[in-house]
Amino acid sequence: MKKPYSELKKYLGTTFHQDWCDDGEDWMDVTNQFMHRVDEAARKKVIADIQQITKDFEGEEELEHFCAEECRSDIFPPGLGLTYREWLGMVQEKMVGGPKGRKPAAKKAVKKAAPPKE
Repeated sequence: MKKPYSELKKYLGTTFHQDWCDDGEDWMDVTNQFMHRVDEAARKKVIADIQQITKDFEGEEELEHFCAEECRSDIFPPGLGLTYREWLGMVQEKMVGGPKGRKPAAKKAVKKAAPPKE
């Protein structure tokens, strides 16, 4: 049996870790990066989870607890002038639109030069 909101938990927990601000310009940018990393089915499951959780949770405190405590996400929508419900609605809209731009290039490993042979 599927755990409730499992894809939304993955999105919030992996995208909005404590250093997420270092990963992109803003929450929209890191969400776009997430959409490039996952397949369409996962993106659609996040959308469905957002639709369900905003129906299931009436209060703002419940949504905050879910996002901050259950998912361990480190995003604070009131700091953006939004409620959690408003912000989740914006995430849903962005996910419905799909990823924008080119897929970010993978970080290249830096090759170290071999020591000279003697």
